[in-house]
Amino acid sequence: MITGLLSNFVPATLGYAVQNTVQNVYTPLPFTTHFIFCMLATFLYAVQFGRKRKPYYLVILVAIDLTMITQYTSSETVITVLGIAEALLLIGAFVLSRLDARKQKAREAAEVHEEEERRKVQEQAEQTEQKHLQDEFIDEAFRDDEYPED
Repeated sequence: MITGLLSNFVPATLGYAVQNTVQNVYTPLPFTTHFIFCMLATFLYAVQFGRKRKPYYLVILVAIDLTMITQYTSSETVITVLGIAEALLLIGAFVLSRLDARKQKAREAAEVHEEEERRKVQEQAEQTEQKHLQDEFIDEAFRDDEYPED
């Protein structure tokens, strides 16, 4: 049933793969399941990229979608090149993720440092104001001009 529905929405070449009952050895999933998985992953990673603007989401999206090549070929050369490309894309996504995490950690540390500096300046201003008020109070308490001299 799903195969019939899916074949109405996919091009003829994909329809052939849906109707093909012999599964490729290199294919991770049956075509319909694989196609739905790729569509769902594409949607989710595209939304995440749109929300967070992190490039590693696009790299993972491409890596997942490239697995659809296994549905159409069983050439060892193509599969080998695909495996190498997948490995490089996943390593690239990992590296981009780590770099982004370091940048985020540095930003957070800078914000904490900046907040500490603001707090110190505010404390110093309060201490200066309090000292000024104390000095003023003491000066007022011992004023000589309050009592006229005889």
